[in-house]
Amino acid sequence: MKPEAIDAARDYFHRLLEILGESAQIDVFRETERELGLNLQGVQAFAEADPPTLRSLGYLAEIALRRQHGERIHIELDVNGQRKAQLAELRTHARTWAQEALHSGRKVELDPMAAFERKAIHEALSDFSDIKTYSVGRGPKRRIVIEPVQSSSNDSSNPSDNG
Repeated sequence: MKPEAIDAARDYFHRLLEILGESAQIDVFRETERELGLNLQGVQAFAEADPPTLRSLGYLAEIALRRQHGERIHIELDVNGQRKAQLAELRTHARTWAQEALHSGRKVELDPMAAFERKAIHEALSDFSDIKTYSVGRGPKRRIVIEPVQSSSNDSSNPSDNG
């Protein structure tokens, strides 16, 4: 990503916060060719903002950057590190849910959640060879299922079934 685009994104949020009578330290927590994660540290205006509100603010900044620099960049916002803490807690819960699925031998179906939360759970459990995760549902009702994987020695499929 061009440094000018990062500077423009920071400037965008500095100007927005100035309108709201606030200031912030704006730190980059993720940068790829097409993604930029910004943490607005010291902000009160969005401290209680829900994920859809933060996604909307990021989207407005994306539009402004596209107009200024011609680049398509996805902007992800965190406020005061809350999202980072939330994801860390979610990863801890994911391991607990995986153990629950393993001990019970049954699927654990979670409540609907945002895409970034589902992604965190999939990533947190990707190293569990005896667990599989997948998403079901659509839109705001999309949720994760954590399911124990049956080992091949316990597979009850018919050996004569080659199809």
